[in-house]
Amino acid sequence: ASVLKTKASETVKRLPNTLWHMIYLEIWLKTIIIVLCSTNSSGFNYFSNNNTCQLIDNFTLNYVLQQNLDSEFCFLQPPTALCTNVLDNSLLVAYFSFDSPSPLSYVGSTGLTAIESGQMTVPGHLNEALLFTGSTNSYFQIGNLGVVGTRDQSFSISLWINPTVLTGSTIVHVSLGWEGQGGWCLPFIGFTISGHIAVQMWQGSYAPSVIGPILLLNTWTHVVETFSVANGLKLYINGYLYSATYSISQFFASGSPMFLTVGSAIYASFPACSNLGVLPFTSFAGGVDELRVYSRELIAEDVCTLYYFY
Repeated sequence: ASVLKTKASETVKRLPNTLWHMIYLEIWLKTIIIVLCSTNSSGFNYFSNNNTCQLIDNFTLNYVLQQNLDSEFCFLQPPTALCTNVLDNSLLVAYFSFDSPSPLSYVGSTGLTAIESGQMTVPGHLNEALLFTGSTNSYFQIGNLGVVGTRDQSFSISLWINPTVLTGSTIVHVSLGWEGQGGWCLPFIGFTISGHIAVQMWQGSYAPSVIGPILLLNTWTHVVETFSVANGLKLYINGYLYSATYSISQFFASGSPMFLTVGSAIYASFPACSNLGVLPFTSFAGGVDELRVYSRELIAEDVCTLYYFY
C-alpha cells in the first residue's frame, strides 16, 4: 500500500481492493478507529455530511465495496502516539467510575448530588458499570450541576456506552427539574430514530446537532460531546473527531443549576420539553461507564487519552 503523510503523527494508507474485506472485519470485530477519506478527482463527495473524511459506517463501506471504488478512498488511523497516558483533569466537574462498593461516589466539584434508580451493576469498560433496562425509572442522575446551566459555558461530556438496543433513545438528558422537565429540558446525547448516535444542545430557538454513525450492539464505545463558543459543537467517537458543527456559537442555558440524567429522560415530553432536536425522549437500554463532565472543551489530545488509556 502506498503511504501519504498528512499531519504529524498521522498516516494515510491507500489500500488495494483485495484488502477491503480484511479492513471491514477489523473495523466491525475489533472496533479499530479507521477514517475513510474521499480522494475523488472529480470532486464528487460520497459523504452525506459533506466532510472529506469521516469514520466508516456500514452503509458507506458496503457501497464502496459494491462499486469497486477503492481508488477513490484512503484510510486514516490515528495512532496512540497522538496522545499520552497523562490525563489533563483541569476543570473536571465530576467523574463517576460507577465501581462498587460506592457507585455514587465521585471526584470533582463539591456540592453535587447523585442518585440511582432501577439499574444494575455489571462488568464495564473499566471495572464495573451501570446497566439500564430501557424503562422510564431506570436511570442515574447528578443534581446541582451548574456547568450545563450557564449560558455560553464551554462543556464536555465523556462516557463509555454499551447499547443493547440502538433505536431512538436518550442516553444523557439535561433538565431544570429532577423529573426531566422543569421548564428547560433537552436530551444531549442519544440515538436518533434511525439508530445513529448523536449529540445536541440548545441555541435558543432550535437544537443544533451532530449526527454520527450507527454503533455496534453489545460493544463498548467511547462517546464525547464538546461545546465552546469558539469551536461549536463536536462529536468524538472512540478517540477520533467524527464531525462538528462549527457555526454554533451560543448556548442558551437556563441560568440555574441543572440535573443531568443518564439512561432516561424520565418524564420529559413535548410540549414541556422542546421536540426540535433529533433525539427522542425514549429511555436507553444498555451499559454506561466512566462518566466525566468538564467545564471546558476537551481538545483532541484529551479525548485520545481518555479513549486509549481510560
